[in-house]
This record gives sequence, C-alpha cells and structure tokens, in this order.
Amino acid sequence: MTDYPTHRYYEQHVQDVFTRYESVSSPMLAYFPMAFLPGSRVLDVGCGSGRDLKALLAQGYDAYGVEPVDGLRSQAVALCPSLSTRIHAGYLPEVRSDKPFDGVLCSAVLMHVCSG
Repeated sequence: MTDYPTHRYYEQHVQDVFTRYESVSSPMLAYFPMAFLPGSRVLDVGCGSGRDLKALLAQGYDAYGVEPVDGLRSQAVALCPSLSTRIHAGYLPEVRSDKPFDGVLCSAVLMHVCSG
C-alpha cells in the first residue's frame, strides 16, 4: 500500500511533478547496464513521468512500468504514445503480472510503501 499523504500530493501536483521529472536526465541511466542483462524484461515500479522507462527502452530493454497516480500515467502516454501498452496502474506490494520480470527498478519508491 502506498502512503496516502504522498499519493494525494502527487495527485494534486501532477503537472509540477511531471515537469520536474522530465526536465532532467535519469540519474539511474548509467546503472542500467550494471543492473540488468541486455534485453532483460524490466519493471519500473513508480514510473512517474515514464522518464526511466523511456531510457530503459532506448537502451534495448523490454521495459514496463506501473504507476499509482492516474495523472502521471496519462501525461506520460500523452508525451510518448508508445508507452500506452507499457504503463499500467499499480503500486507496491500489489504489483501483478502474467509474465516474470528479470529485474525491477524502484527509484525513489520504497520509502512510500507503508504497512497499512
């Protein structure tokens, strides 16, 4: 379960958060080749604006994302329509998939998981 105050903040500030994320390159970019084998199927949990998801795809990974905030998912797809089949609603620990992933990216996410 995501912590409610954080989720509410993101919902209320979608445009600001989205613009901030998209204004800088992914700080994780250099670590992808160290963390994931080439062509791996990777899940970006809390994918936000889709910035890291797009970077993973550009590096050749079979990447997907889950994001609990509807507005961030919509903005991501509006900016990059090819993400429409790659971003889904979801959050930790309730992520569900019919196929396994080779790796998981949780950038600035784990601190927002609460026990309920």
